Amino acid sequence: MLVRHRAVSHPELQRLLVSKGFYVRDASSFYSLGPEFSRISVRLPEENSALITALKEVLRRGP
Repeated sequence: MLVRHRAVSHPELQRLLVSKGFYVRDASSFYSLGPEFSRISVRLPEENSALITALKEVLRRGP
């Protein structure tokens, strides 16, 4: 998934999600994308649900 997160930069999002067990890759090297974009890959529906929950928590809290 390509995720745009204006509340935090990629390094901060990565740090917060890694602490919750999710690996996040920087997407700023793609044409026209900046530090507010990350790539996230999940495999199973329950992992996707856990990721969405973690993203909501992290992005609601901000830096």
